[in-house]
Amino acid sequence: MRTQSPAEILERYCSGSYCRMLTFMTIGLASFLLILTLVSSVLALSL
Repeated sequence: MRTQSPAEILERYCSGSYCRMLTFMTIGLASFLLILTLVSSVLALSL
């Protein structure tokens, strides 16, 4: 039994533009948090 990726689970449980928008928002939020963490760590190191 293979594990499913979150994208496959999302595709199974919902369809349409709303779910696509929700997925893009989640990816955008995750990348934003990642960038924020990187920037804050760089600032902390440079101080």
